[in-house]
Amino acid sequence: MNDNEMFMASELAGKTIAVLITDGFEQAALARTEIVSPGKGEVRG
Repeated sequence: MNDNEMFMASELAGKTIAVLITDGFEQAALARTEIVSPGKGEVRG
């Protein structure tokens, strides 16, 4: 991780982040994620 990535990680630590997605998303390697979508039903990554 470079200095900028470490800074951003520390800024986001302990916060809940919502990521709005649609079909075709690529799941990031995060400690905890909750997927939110404007569509009904399941979405495909």
